[in-house]
Amino acid sequence: MSEIDDPSNFRLYFNMILPIIAEKLGDSKNIIRDKALDTVLYIAHICTAKDTFTALIPCFTHKNNRVREAVCLFEQILIF
Repeated sequence: MSEIDDPSNFRLYFNMILPIIAEKLGDSKNIIRDKALDTVLYIAHICTAKDTFTALIPCFTHKNNRVREAVCLFEQILIF
């Protein structure tokens, strides 16, 4: 991924991008899920982890179990 020069510019698009990436957390291909999780972690690094996690809270009730699992994995990575 290329570096983002100004994180404040990215925050403008944060609420539009995160739901799309969250949907990719439930993709049937493992490589897509891994890259989506990497992207969520990158977003947590640019913004705050708290903001990212707060935006992902609705994903705990997602219909796809892979999305719910990935959000739990994201939380586990943030804790450790």
